[in-house]
Amino acid sequence: MTAQEDERRRISRELHDEIGQSLTSLLVGLRAAEEDLGKGGISRRVSDLRKITGNTLQEVQRLARGLRPSVLDDFGLEEAIARYAADFTSMYSLQVDVAQDGGISDRLPPAVETALYRIVQEALTNVGKYAKATTVSILLQRHPDQVQLIVEDDGQGFDVQVILQRPLAGAHLGLHGFCMNVS
Repeated sequence: MTAQEDERRRISRELHDEIGQSLTSLLVGLRAAEEDLGKGGISRRVSDLRKITGNTLQEVQRLARGLRPSVLDDFGLEEAIARYAADFTSMYSLQVDVAQDGGISDRLPPAVETALYRIVQEALTNVGKYAKATTVSILLQRHPDQVQLIVEDDGQGFDVQVILQRPLAGAHLGLHGFCMNVS
């Protein structure tokens, strides 16, 4: 897991630093060209290119955050969850409430922060894809000897026992793997 996260961090920084900076420069140049050209057919084309560039830049930033959000390294789990929830809210038009008990100020070990962040990320992705929910709640509580993370939604749900009894051949292993790792 550490090797994967190191690779994700490297790719994320390259996406942000190299491609992101190039797209930002292109966007600024297109905006300046659009203003210089005034009204005309070429102005419309430059405007369209600027919009495409802007959308591409947003997608690169989204991919970089998805690979390895720098906020997780820079500010910690609590801030990373809050920002991911805000991004998720705008992407899926769902209400996401985040409650965090910040009673303990020390950072968790990086591997624990990463694992908890990935759990939130995967849970929200599944809510967005399958749950048909309108609201999601995330509760993160830290205690001296444990961390509790709860993600709940008001979606349609599913029967865990039915899913676990399905044959594994060709099936996704998400819930099976989770249940095996937890037990």
